[in-house]
Amino acid sequence: MDDIARCLASALGIAMRMISDRGQSPTTKPNPTWYEGGARTCTVSEPGGLEAELLCGGVRVVPLCPGPMAVHIMRMGLGDVVLQTVRSTPIALLGKLPRSTILLVLPLGAPAIATATLNGLAIKPHFAAAYGGGAEYEAVFHGARTRSVVTMLAVTTDTLLGRQSLPAAVRRGAHGLLHVKPAVWTRAAALLQSAGEVAAQNPGLLDVAEARQELRCEILQLIADLLTMPMEEEPTWAQRARMTHRQLIRRVDDHVSMAPKQITGVAELSRALGTSDRKLREAFASILGVSPARYLRLRRLMLVRAALRALGGPWQTVREAALAHGFWHLGRFSSFYREAFSESPVRTLQDARSRR
Repeated sequence: MDDIARCLASALGIAMRMISDRGQSPTTKPNPTWYEGGARTCTVSEPGGLEAELLCGGVRVVPLCPGPMAVHIMRMGLGDVVLQTVRSTPIALLGKLPRSTILLVLPLGAPAIATATLNGLAIKPHFAAAYGGGAEYEAVFHGARTRSVVTMLAVTTDTLLGRQSLPAAVRRGAHGLLHVKPAVWTRAAALLQSAGEVAAQNPGLLDVAEARQELRCEILQLIADLLTMPMEEEPTWAQRARMTHRQLIRRVDDHVSMAPKQITGVAELSRALGTSDRKLREAFASILGVSPARYLRLRRLMLVRAALRALGGPWQTVREAALAHGFWHLGRFSSFYREAFSESPVRTLQDARSRR
């Protein structure tokens, strides 16, 4: 058994002896500061379920490959710190962190090439992405690789490091890549992988407060070490270009969300936003790794699916929902929909009605 397993097992043994001495059952109250303690796993197949599971604030989700979306999450709640391991089909996430949290993302067991992009920055082994409270994010997970996500209250970070010494990457609204030294990376990967394996094999271990506290201390020490790592430097011109691309992606997504019926192609979108097709293609390639035409179609398909699944929705037929989102050719729409979700839009509507 590795170090973290021995640490948690030892804590569990102590806790169980204490409980036995008191004659009480091994239960703990949820931490009132943020999140209930304990470990659990889930698989999310609909975008609406990701916001609560990932603790990343309001998020818009777009699957980037044919077939059902599947996001597998192992979550370990430690009070003011939450450790998650996430494995997903290719997806894009657009959102904004709550002002009260910070976020660290590390690729685990990934190859030498980047398998995730956050805000246009490719995350490779020996790099960790860091986000401060209130930071906006555009995340793309390219393949079915595992990522470790640590979310914590900003006040915990202030206490851990001292408010005056907060690294630039986790200050309010900021983000950046941390270049992690090999020794620290090896220790981080071993700790995070081991914690996930132990929690998966024995999730009840983290129902005990003493075991959670042991793991929390280990994670906080790791965070303190990671946040001392240097930020990846980026030329000023590259930062400005990336920010321009990010802002354009946000404008596109907002416009499509508000008026999906009016925006059915890249030409209409370019005119509506007062930009060129070339700039749109550059922005999408840089930030999301897909063409604007593909993103538009996928985003509108997600909006239709949400409308069909909504309880008490205004559309009584698939045709009405499709037309309301700018899909004029119903046969082609049904083909696109089946490719994206592995079921027909009629089936989606029937399932929604059966839940009412």
